Amino acid sequence: REGFGGTDAHFYIYTSGTTGKSKAAIFNHKRFIGAGVTWTRHMDLESRDVYYQTLPLYHGNGGVVAVSSCFRCRCPMVLRKKFSASNFFPDIRKHRCTATIYVGELWRYLCVRPEQSDDQLHTLRVACGNGLRPETWRQVVGRFGVRKLVEHYGQTEMPAAHPMINSYMRVGSCGYIPTEVRGRLGTEKLIEYDVEFDEQRRKDDGLCVEATPDSDGNTVGEAVVKLEEHYCGYTNKEATDRVVLRDVMERGDLWYHSGDLLRVDKFGFFFFVDRAGDTYRWKGQNVSTNDVCEILGESPLVAEANVYGVSIPNLDTSEKVGMASLVLRDQSAFFEDSTEGLRERSHILDGIHEHCERTLPNYARPYFIRVRSTENEKTGTLKFQKFRYVKDGFDPSLVSPSGDLLFFDDPRTGGYEEVTAEMYTDIVEGRVPL
Repeated sequence: REGFGGTDAHFYIYTSGTTGKSKAAIFNHKRFIGAGVTWTRHMDLESRDVYYQTLPLYHGNGGVVAVSSCFRCRCPMVLRKKFSASNFFPDIRKHRCTATIYVGELWRYLCVRPEQSDDQLHTLRVACGNGLRPETWRQVVGRFGVRKLVEHYGQTEMPAAHPMINSYMRVGSCGYIPTEVRGRLGTEKLIEYDVEFDEQRRKDDGLCVEATPDSDGNTVGEAVVKLEEHYCGYTNKEATDRVVLRDVMERGDLWYHSGDLLRVDKFGFFFFVDRAGDTYRWKGQNVSTNDVCEILGESPLVAEANVYGVSIPNLDTSEKVGMASLVLRDQSAFFEDSTEGLRERSHILDGIHEHCERTLPNYARPYFIRVRSTENEKTGTLKFQKFRYVKDGFDPSLVSPSGDLLFFDDPRTGGYEEVTAEMYTDIVEGRVPL
Protein backbone atom coordinates (compact mmCIF):
# COMPACT_ATOMS: atom_id res chain seq x y z
CA ARG A 1 0.00 0.00 0.00
CA GLU A 2 1.24 3.47 -0.87
CA GLY A 3 2.96 5.25 1.97
CA PHE A 4 3.22 2.10 4.04
CA GLY A 5 6.67 0.65 4.80
CA GLY A 6 8.65 -1.93 6.73
CA THR A 7 9.11 0.27 9.79
CA ASP A 8 5.37 0.86 10.20
CA ALA A 9 3.54 -1.01 12.94
CA HIS A 10 2.44 -4.54 12.04
CA PHE A 11 0.75 -4.85 15.42
CA TYR A 12 1.30 -4.04 19.10
CA ILE A 13 2.53 -6.69 21.51
CA TYR A 14 2.05 -6.06 25.20
CA THR A 15 4.99 -6.96 27.43
CA SER A 16 4.51 -9.77 29.93
CA GLY A 17 4.03 -7.61 33.00
CA THR A 18 6.38 -9.62 35.23
CA THR A 19 7.69 -6.53 37.04
CA GLY A 20 4.80 -4.09 36.62
CA LYS A 21 2.06 -3.06 34.23
CA SER A 22 2.23 -4.30 30.64
CA LYS A 23 3.39 -1.83 27.98
CA ALA A 24 2.45 -1.84 24.30
CA ALA A 25 5.56 -2.50 22.19
CA ILE A 26 5.45 -1.53 18.51
CA PHE A 27 6.26 -4.52 16.33
CA ASN A 28 6.88 -3.50 12.73
CA HIS A 29 6.62 -5.38 9.42
CA LYS A 30 10.38 -5.58 8.97
CA ARG A 31 10.86 -7.48 12.22
CA PHE A 32 7.96 -9.83 11.49
CA ILE A 33 9.34 -10.75 8.05
CA GLY A 34 12.88 -10.99 9.40
CA ALA A 35 11.74 -13.39 12.12
CA GLY A 36 10.30 -15.75 9.52
CA VAL A 37 13.50 -15.74 7.47
CA THR A 38 15.69 -16.26 10.55
CA TRP A 39 13.74 -19.01 12.26
CA THR A 40 12.98 -20.97 9.12
CA ARG A 41 16.72 -21.26 8.56
CA HIS A 42 17.73 -22.10 12.13
CA MET A 43 14.97 -24.69 12.54
CA ASP A 44 15.52 -26.20 9.05
CA LEU A 45 11.82 -25.80 8.32
CA GLU A 46 10.27 -26.93 5.03
CA SER A 47 6.77 -26.90 3.59
CA ARG A 48 6.28 -30.55 4.59
CA ASP A 49 6.74 -29.74 8.30
CA VAL A 50 3.74 -29.42 10.64
CA TYR A 51 4.11 -26.78 13.37
CA TYR A 52 2.44 -27.34 16.76
CA GLN A 53 1.60 -24.09 18.56
CA THR A 54 0.19 -23.82 22.10
CA LEU A 55 1.49 -20.39 23.15
CA PRO A 56 -0.67 -17.26 23.12
CA LEU A 57 -0.72 -15.46 19.77
CA TYR A 58 -0.30 -12.15 21.60
CA HIS A 59 3.19 -13.29 22.66
CA GLY A 60 6.39 -12.73 20.65
CA ASN A 61 7.22 -16.43 20.46
CA GLY A 62 3.71 -17.60 19.63
CA GLY A 63 2.54 -14.74 17.43
CA VAL A 64 5.80 -13.87 15.66
CA VAL A 65 8.47 -16.60 15.75
CA ALA A 66 6.01 -19.43 15.06
CA VAL A 67 3.54 -17.69 12.75
CA SER A 68 6.09 -15.86 10.60
CA SER A 69 8.10 -19.08 10.15
CA CYS A 70 5.00 -20.90 8.89
CA PHE A 71 4.24 -18.06 6.49
CA ARG A 72 7.82 -18.14 5.23
CA CYS A 73 8.09 -21.88 4.55
CA ARG A 74 4.35 -22.39 3.82
CA CYS A 75 3.92 -25.17 6.33
CA PRO A 76 0.64 -25.87 8.20
CA MET A 77 0.20 -24.91 11.85
CA VAL A 78 -1.76 -26.86 14.44
CA LEU A 79 -3.19 -24.40 16.96
CA ARG A 80 -4.29 -25.39 20.43
CA LYS A 81 -6.24 -22.81 22.43
CA LYS A 82 -4.23 -23.38 25.61
CA PHE A 83 -1.19 -25.44 26.57
CA SER A 84 -2.04 -28.81 28.13
CA ALA A 85 0.72 -31.06 29.47
CA SER A 86 -1.50 -34.14 29.24
CA ASN A 87 -2.47 -33.45 25.63
CA PHE A 88 0.85 -32.18 24.29
CA PHE A 89 2.29 -35.42 22.92
CA PRO A 90 -1.08 -36.97 22.03
CA ASP A 91 -1.65 -33.90 19.83
CA ILE A 92 1.83 -34.24 18.34
CA ARG A 93 1.12 -37.87 17.44
CA LYS A 94 -2.40 -37.24 16.17
CA HIS A 95 -1.40 -34.43 13.78
CA ARG A 96 2.13 -35.78 13.06
CA CYS A 97 3.71 -32.48 14.12
CA THR A 98 7.43 -32.07 13.49
CA ALA A 99 8.16 -28.64 15.02
CA THR A 100 6.98 -26.62 18.00
CA ILE A 101 7.56 -23.40 19.95
CA TYR A 102 8.01 -23.15 23.72
CA VAL A 103 8.86 -21.11 26.76
CA GLY A 104 11.02 -22.94 29.31
CA GLU A 105 8.24 -23.56 31.83
CA LEU A 106 6.25 -25.47 29.21
CA TRP A 107 8.87 -28.22 29.04
CA ARG A 108 9.24 -28.28 32.82
CA TYR A 109 5.54 -29.13 33.12
CA LEU A 110 6.07 -31.98 30.67
CA CYS A 111 9.18 -33.25 32.46
CA VAL A 112 7.53 -33.51 35.89
CA ARG A 113 4.85 -35.83 34.49
CA PRO A 114 5.42 -39.55 35.13
CA GLU A 115 7.55 -41.24 32.49
CA GLN A 116 5.64 -43.20 29.85
CA SER A 117 6.72 -46.06 27.61
CA ASP A 118 5.80 -44.00 24.54
CA ASP A 119 7.70 -40.82 25.53
CA GLN A 120 9.81 -41.07 22.37
CA LEU A 121 7.11 -42.40 20.06
CA HIS A 122 6.33 -39.18 18.20
CA THR A 123 7.26 -37.19 15.12
CA LEU A 124 8.59 -34.05 16.85
CA ARG A 125 11.96 -33.18 15.32
CA VAL A 126 12.74 -29.61 16.45
CA ALA A 127 11.62 -27.19 19.15
CA CYS A 128 12.53 -23.54 19.52
CA GLY A 129 12.00 -20.95 22.21
CA ASN A 130 13.72 -19.54 25.27
CA GLY A 131 14.17 -20.02 29.00
CA LEU A 132 15.09 -23.71 28.96
CA ARG A 133 17.11 -24.62 32.05
CA PRO A 134 20.08 -27.02 31.53
CA GLU A 135 18.57 -29.95 33.44
CA THR A 136 15.27 -29.61 31.58
CA TRP A 137 17.19 -29.35 28.29
CA ARG A 138 18.86 -32.69 28.95
CA GLN A 139 15.52 -34.32 29.72
CA VAL A 140 13.92 -32.98 26.53
CA VAL A 141 16.70 -34.58 24.51
CA GLY A 142 17.27 -37.71 26.61
CA ARG A 143 13.77 -38.62 27.74
CA PHE A 144 11.68 -37.32 24.85
CA GLY A 145 14.20 -37.76 22.05
CA VAL A 146 13.81 -34.31 20.49
CA ARG A 147 16.78 -34.12 18.13
CA LYS A 148 17.19 -30.37 17.84
CA LEU A 149 16.59 -27.48 20.24
CA VAL A 150 16.95 -23.88 19.09
CA GLU A 151 17.23 -21.49 22.00
CA HIS A 152 17.27 -17.73 21.61
CA TYR A 153 17.58 -14.58 23.67
CA GLY A 154 15.43 -11.58 22.93
CA GLN A 155 12.70 -9.22 24.06
CA THR A 156 9.56 -8.01 22.33
CA GLU A 157 10.77 -4.40 22.29
CA MET A 158 14.36 -5.13 21.22
CA PRO A 159 15.81 -3.57 18.04
CA ALA A 160 15.30 -5.52 14.82
CA ALA A 161 18.92 -6.47 14.13
CA HIS A 162 19.44 -8.68 17.18
CA PRO A 163 20.89 -12.05 16.12
CA MET A 164 21.39 -14.01 19.36
CA ILE A 165 20.38 -17.62 18.62
CA ASN A 166 21.84 -20.97 19.70
CA SER A 167 21.04 -23.63 17.10
CA TYR A 168 24.17 -25.63 17.90
CA MET A 169 22.78 -27.65 20.85
CA ARG A 170 25.09 -26.01 23.41
CA VAL A 171 23.20 -26.93 26.59
CA GLY A 172 21.94 -23.91 28.54
CA SER A 173 23.11 -21.31 26.04
CA CYS A 174 20.59 -18.69 24.92
CA GLY A 175 22.50 -17.53 21.86
CA TYR A 176 25.69 -17.54 19.87
CA ILE A 177 27.66 -14.80 18.14
CA PRO A 178 31.24 -15.71 17.17
CA THR A 179 33.61 -13.59 19.23
CA GLU A 180 35.39 -12.17 16.19
CA VAL A 181 32.07 -11.26 14.53
CA ARG A 182 30.77 -9.53 17.65
CA GLY A 183 34.01 -7.60 17.93
CA ARG A 184 33.93 -6.56 14.28
CA LEU A 185 30.30 -5.41 14.32
CA GLY A 186 30.51 -3.63 17.66
CA THR A 187 26.73 -3.44 18.02
CA GLU A 188 26.25 -6.06 20.76
CA LYS A 189 28.05 -5.41 24.03
CA LEU A 190 27.98 -6.31 27.70
CA ILE A 191 28.53 -3.41 30.07
CA GLU A 192 29.30 -3.47 33.79
CA TYR A 193 26.27 -3.21 36.06
CA ASP A 194 26.31 -2.08 39.68
CA VAL A 195 23.89 -4.47 41.39
CA GLU A 196 23.99 -2.64 44.73
CA PHE A 197 22.88 0.70 43.24
CA ASP A 198 20.84 -0.89 40.42
CA GLU A 199 22.45 1.10 37.62
CA GLN A 200 25.06 0.92 34.88
CA ARG A 201 28.59 1.59 36.08
CA ARG A 202 30.17 4.66 34.46
CA LYS A 203 33.70 6.03 34.32
CA ASP A 204 34.83 9.49 35.38
CA ASP A 205 34.19 10.75 31.85
CA GLY A 206 30.55 9.64 32.08
CA LEU A 207 30.78 6.77 29.59
CA CYS A 208 29.81 3.21 30.48
CA VAL A 209 32.37 0.55 31.37
CA GLU A 210 32.52 -2.35 28.94
CA ALA A 211 32.66 -5.69 30.78
CA THR A 212 35.91 -7.65 30.44
CA PRO A 213 36.61 -11.41 30.59
CA ASP A 214 37.69 -13.15 33.78
CA SER A 215 40.54 -15.66 33.97
CA ASP A 216 38.33 -18.37 32.41
CA GLY A 217 37.28 -16.21 29.49
CA ASN A 218 33.76 -15.52 30.79
CA THR A 219 32.33 -12.01 30.60
CA VAL A 220 29.28 -10.92 32.59
CA GLY A 221 27.34 -7.70 32.12
CA GLU A 222 24.12 -6.07 31.01
CA ALA A 223 23.29 -6.70 27.34
CA VAL A 224 23.04 -3.53 25.25
CA VAL A 225 22.37 -3.14 21.52
CA LYS A 226 23.45 -0.12 19.49
CA LEU A 227 20.62 1.81 17.85
CA GLU A 228 21.72 2.52 14.27
CA GLU A 229 18.27 3.10 12.77
CA HIS A 230 14.89 4.35 13.95
CA TYR A 231 13.86 2.54 17.12
CA CYS A 232 10.14 1.87 17.46
CA GLY A 233 10.05 1.04 21.16
CA TYR A 234 6.68 1.46 22.85
CA THR A 235 3.59 3.49 22.04
CA ASN A 236 4.45 5.54 25.12
CA LYS A 237 7.42 7.87 24.51
CA GLU A 238 8.38 8.03 28.18
CA ALA A 239 8.53 4.23 28.36
CA THR A 240 10.68 4.20 25.19
CA ASP A 241 13.08 6.77 26.62
CA ARG A 242 13.59 4.64 29.73
CA VAL A 243 15.10 1.75 27.70
CA VAL A 244 17.45 3.97 25.67
CA LEU A 245 20.92 4.62 27.11
CA ARG A 246 22.93 7.61 25.97
CA ASP A 247 26.67 8.18 26.04
CA VAL A 248 27.56 4.51 26.36
CA MET A 249 30.74 4.01 24.32
CA GLU A 250 31.07 7.57 23.03
CA ARG A 251 29.36 10.92 23.38
CA GLY A 252 25.98 11.13 21.71
CA ASP A 253 25.54 7.42 20.94
CA LEU A 254 22.26 5.63 21.63
CA TRP A 255 21.91 2.04 22.87
CA TYR A 256 18.98 -0.16 23.84
CA HIS A 257 19.59 -1.51 27.33
CA SER A 258 17.92 -4.82 28.00
CA GLY A 259 17.92 -4.86 31.80
CA ASP A 260 19.24 -8.44 31.54
CA LEU A 261 22.57 -9.71 32.81
CA LEU A 262 24.19 -12.19 30.43
CA ARG A 263 27.40 -14.19 30.42
CA VAL A 264 29.37 -14.92 27.28
CA ASP A 265 32.16 -17.49 27.15
CA LYS A 266 35.36 -17.29 25.14
CA PHE A 267 33.73 -19.04 22.18
CA GLY A 268 30.81 -16.62 21.88
CA PHE A 269 28.03 -18.64 23.53
CA PHE A 270 25.74 -16.52 25.70
CA PHE A 271 24.00 -17.62 28.90
CA PHE A 272 21.21 -15.84 30.75
CA VAL A 273 22.22 -14.80 34.29
CA ASP A 274 19.32 -12.74 35.64
CA ARG A 275 17.22 -9.63 35.30
CA ALA A 276 19.39 -6.73 36.43
CA GLY A 277 16.78 -5.63 38.95
CA ASP A 278 16.26 -9.21 40.16
CA THR A 279 19.87 -9.92 41.01
CA TYR A 280 20.38 -8.61 44.52
CA ARG A 281 23.34 -7.98 46.78
CA TRP A 282 23.63 -9.57 50.23
CA LYS A 283 26.64 -9.63 52.57
CA GLY A 284 28.74 -8.01 49.86
CA GLN A 285 27.94 -10.73 47.30
CA ASN A 286 25.83 -10.61 44.14
CA VAL A 287 23.09 -13.25 44.14
CA SER A 288 21.45 -14.43 40.92
CA THR A 289 17.80 -15.30 41.55
CA ASN A 290 17.88 -17.40 38.40
CA ASP A 291 20.72 -19.58 39.75
CA VAL A 292 19.10 -19.99 43.16
CA CYS A 293 15.76 -20.82 41.55
CA GLU A 294 17.41 -23.53 39.46
CA ILE A 295 19.13 -25.10 42.47
CA LEU A 296 15.99 -25.04 44.63
CA GLY A 297 14.13 -26.75 41.79
CA GLU A 298 16.55 -29.67 42.04
CA SER A 299 15.20 -30.56 45.48
CA PRO A 300 12.88 -33.60 45.33
CA LEU A 301 10.55 -31.71 47.69
CA VAL A 302 10.11 -28.64 45.47
CA ALA A 303 7.90 -28.55 42.39
CA GLU A 304 8.38 -24.86 41.62
CA ALA A 305 10.52 -22.01 42.96
CA ASN A 306 10.24 -18.27 42.44
CA VAL A 307 13.19 -16.39 44.00
CA TYR A 308 13.57 -12.66 44.68
CA GLY A 309 15.27 -10.22 47.04
CA VAL A 310 13.36 -8.26 49.68
CA SER A 311 14.33 -5.23 51.73
CA ILE A 312 14.51 -5.36 55.52
CA PRO A 313 12.80 -2.31 57.06
CA ASN A 314 15.11 -0.26 59.30
CA LEU A 315 18.18 -2.19 58.12
CA ASP A 316 20.94 0.34 57.49
CA THR A 317 21.95 -0.96 54.06
CA SER A 318 20.75 -0.97 50.48
CA GLU A 319 21.27 -4.76 50.37
CA LYS A 320 18.40 -7.22 50.10
CA VAL A 321 17.87 -10.62 51.64
CA GLY A 322 16.84 -13.70 49.67
CA MET A 323 13.28 -15.03 49.68
CA ALA A 324 11.69 -17.92 47.78
CA SER A 325 8.06 -18.61 46.99
CA LEU A 326 7.75 -22.39 46.76
CA VAL A 327 5.19 -24.88 45.49
CA LEU A 328 5.79 -28.31 47.01
CA ARG A 329 5.60 -31.59 45.13
CA ASP A 330 3.40 -33.06 47.85
CA GLN A 331 1.66 -30.65 50.16
CA SER A 332 -1.36 -32.77 51.02
CA ALA A 333 -0.66 -32.57 54.76
CA PHE A 334 1.65 -29.52 54.91
CA PHE A 335 -1.12 -27.00 55.58
CA GLU A 336 -2.92 -29.14 58.17
CA ASP A 337 -2.56 -28.28 61.86
CA SER A 338 -3.04 -31.88 62.94
CA THR A 339 -0.25 -33.85 64.59
CA GLU A 340 0.44 -35.62 61.31
CA GLY A 341 0.38 -32.36 59.39
CA LEU A 342 2.83 -30.64 61.75
CA ARG A 343 5.14 -33.66 61.58
CA GLU A 344 5.06 -33.59 57.76
CA ARG A 345 5.62 -29.84 57.75
CA SER A 346 8.69 -30.19 59.95
CA HIS A 347 10.05 -33.00 57.76
CA ILE A 348 9.69 -30.95 54.56
CA LEU A 349 11.15 -27.77 56.05
CA ASP A 350 14.15 -29.72 57.38
CA GLY A 351 14.64 -31.27 53.94
CA ILE A 352 14.57 -27.92 52.16
CA HIS A 353 16.93 -26.42 54.74
CA GLU A 354 19.38 -29.31 54.33
CA HIS A 355 19.22 -28.96 50.53
CA CYS A 356 20.00 -25.24 50.75
CA GLU A 357 22.91 -25.79 53.14
CA ARG A 358 24.37 -28.48 50.89
CA THR A 359 23.99 -26.72 47.54
CA LEU A 360 24.12 -22.95 48.15
CA PRO A 361 26.72 -20.67 49.71
CA ASN A 362 25.56 -18.99 52.91
CA TYR A 363 24.89 -15.59 51.31
CA ALA A 364 22.70 -17.11 48.55
CA ARG A 365 20.40 -19.21 50.77
CA PRO A 366 16.85 -17.86 51.06
CA TYR A 367 16.34 -16.47 54.56
CA PHE A 368 12.59 -16.51 54.02
CA ILE A 369 10.39 -19.02 52.24
CA ARG A 370 6.76 -18.60 51.37
CA VAL A 371 5.04 -21.92 50.82
CA ARG A 372 2.20 -21.43 48.37
CA SER A 373 -1.20 -23.00 48.88
CA THR A 374 -1.66 -22.71 45.10
CA GLU A 375 0.71 -22.33 42.14
CA ASN A 376 2.88 -19.21 41.87
CA GLU A 377 1.14 -16.52 39.86
CA LYS A 378 2.32 -16.30 36.26
CA THR A 379 1.67 -14.25 33.17
CA GLY A 380 -0.12 -15.66 30.14
CA THR A 381 3.30 -16.70 28.83
CA LEU A 382 4.17 -18.72 31.97
CA LYS A 383 6.61 -16.17 33.42
CA PHE A 384 6.70 -15.63 37.17
CA GLN A 385 5.15 -12.43 38.48
CA LYS A 386 7.62 -11.26 41.09
CA PHE A 387 6.55 -7.73 41.90
CA ARG A 388 3.50 -8.81 43.92
CA TYR A 389 5.56 -11.15 46.07
CA VAL A 390 8.28 -8.53 46.55
CA LYS A 391 5.61 -6.07 47.68
CA ASP A 392 4.29 -8.55 50.29
CA GLY A 393 7.81 -9.35 51.45
CA PHE A 394 7.92 -11.36 54.67
CA ASP A 395 5.16 -9.44 56.43
CA PRO A 396 2.71 -12.06 57.76
CA SER A 397 -0.15 -9.54 57.73
CA LEU A 398 0.22 -9.34 53.93
CA VAL A 399 1.04 -12.99 53.26
CA SER A 400 -1.38 -14.83 55.56
CA PRO A 401 -4.64 -13.69 53.86
CA SER A 402 -3.56 -15.62 50.74
CA GLY A 403 -3.51 -18.88 52.69
CA ASP A 404 0.27 -19.20 52.25
CA LEU A 405 2.64 -20.07 55.10
CA LEU A 406 5.74 -18.01 55.83
CA PHE A 407 9.02 -19.23 57.37
CA PHE A 408 12.35 -17.72 58.43
CA ASP A 409 15.76 -19.40 58.60
CA ASP A 410 16.22 -18.58 62.27
CA PRO A 411 19.91 -18.61 63.31
CA ARG A 412 18.80 -19.22 66.90
CA THR A 413 17.34 -22.64 66.05
CA GLY A 414 19.24 -23.52 62.88
CA GLY A 415 16.11 -24.19 60.84
CA TYR A 416 13.01 -22.68 59.28
CA GLU A 417 10.52 -21.32 61.82
CA GLU A 418 7.09 -19.87 61.09
CA VAL A 419 7.05 -16.06 60.91
CA THR A 420 4.58 -14.70 63.44
CA ALA A 421 3.72 -11.04 64.00
CA GLU A 422 6.05 -11.08 67.02
CA MET A 423 8.94 -12.56 65.04
CA TYR A 424 8.36 -10.06 62.21
CA THR A 425 8.67 -7.21 64.70
CA ASP A 426 11.84 -8.72 66.19
CA ILE A 427 13.43 -8.97 62.73
CA VAL A 428 12.62 -5.45 61.54
CA GLU A 429 13.67 -3.94 64.90
CA GLY A 430 17.01 -5.74 64.74
CA ARG A 431 16.54 -8.15 67.63
CA VAL A 432 17.24 -11.15 65.41
CA PRO A 433 20.72 -11.33 63.81
CA LEU A 434 20.86 -11.63 60.01
